[in-house]
Amino acid sequence: MSQIIKIENLKKTYKSKKEYLTAIKNINLSIEEKDIYGIIGLSGAGKSTLIRCINFLEKPTEGKVYFKGIDLSSLKNKDLLKVRQNIGMIFQNFNLLEQRTVLENVLYPLEIAKVNKEEAKEKALSLLEEVGLKEKANNYPSQLSGGQKQRVAIARALATNPSLLLCDEATSALDPNTTNQILSLLKEINEKYGITIIVITHEMKVIETICNKVAIIDKSEIVEEGEVKDIFISPKTDIAKELILPKLDVITKSSKHTKFRLIFDGNVMDPVISTMILQTKVLVNIIKANVRTVDSKTYGEMIIELSDDETSLAKVKNFLSNNNITFQEEE
Repeated sequence: MSQIIKIENLKKTYKSKKEYLTAIKNINLSIEEKDIYGIIGLSGAGKSTLIRCINFLEKPTEGKVYFKGIDLSSLKNKDLLKVRQNIGMIFQNFNLLEQRTVLENVLYPLEIAKVNKEEAKEKALSLLEEVGLKEKANNYPSQLSGGQKQRVAIARALATNPSLLLCDEATSALDPNTTNQILSLLKEINEKYGITIIVITHEMKVIETICNKVAIIDKSEIVEEGEVKDIFISPKTDIAKELILPKLDVITKSSKHTKFRLIFDGNVMDPVISTMILQTKVLVNIIKANVRTVDSKTYGEMIIELSDDETSLAKVKNFLSNNNITFQEEE
């Protein structure tokens, strides 16, 4: 697979009246054609600055961005605008033109590219049909739901037949059900047209759902990257572990019940709890759980509750120990 984006030693610094603020630094990434590449980090980590540097909406302070082998920093504005027609972008807040109809919003990039009016209209209507909104062509953005607005934004981003689509927190303003629909649409676009997609997000669920590769950004730098499966199975950095499997809140101990925190590190196969209940004959309640299954292996934490009966406690502890499940009693 050939490379579509290569980033070398990228840095972006903003200057205020009193100081310099470094938004990203030491960024080195290679993204291949047809990837759905996720970039995830906490708020303020530098995600949005990075994606805006990729298409030179923000000009990097240092470093290089290559798009299909072309050094974007070497281009004059006119040539950069031409290259940008091959890079679509969708935003968290949709960025639709409120005074234009849905159809006119999708037509906008085609107008800039000076495409023949009839050809442009045919193309725009075809894209609206692709995203399931052809019947809304004459509506205005204010008449649409959030999910519909994002579908229009996707259609607009696809208007110039880009080979790269940048998504900046494209689902964070949407409810879970609509988010799943938009992610499915992006996956379908990737598979049908072979468009490379870079997804900026703070939600691991987005990465888990559609991405094949991921980079984790923390305090302006990439701290971990690789195949999603590999990062999920064996996160190396603390921030990766926090994003993938956030620790559960401490549970207040009650006077009548004992609580155990079980820690799954991929060495245990499902179903653990049902097997434990069948073998020990001890009933337990699952109070909280944050686990993921990757390649049939379980990772994460679970808090269970059982009675303070000494015999029951001994049986459960023996089962957990014999099955190599790390556990600790909650204070």
